[in-house]
Amino acid sequence: MSEKALKEVRRVGRFFGPHFVFLKFAVILLVFYLVAHVCGLRGKTTILSGTVPAGEGQMMEIVLGLVYVLLYFATVVFVPVFILAAGLYWGATRGAAKLMRKQKEETPS
Repeated sequence: MSEKALKEVRRVGRFFGPHFVFLKFAVILLVFYLVAHVCGLRGKTTILSGTVPAGEGQMMEIVLGLVYVLLYFATVVFVPVFILAAGLYWGATRGAAKLMRKQKEETPS
């Protein structure tokens, strides 16, 4: 592989590395939660207090309420974890790369 091709692979890898996968998962969860919130699913969470939705379509109301609750908990629990994991992975790989460069410079040829 030529040096130019290797540099291109490294450049592309920076934008599609594991730390960006963590961030993508966090953003996807956040977007799903925001869509559910904007669609008004928060009002359908009466199941949490033990209140049965009134009127027709009770089962649909319950399902939508559960979807909102699951998205809320996933957002509250997993989004911060994914963001922290991305930051830690980025910092660890950056630190390891610096350490390897330093060792390479110190090693006599």
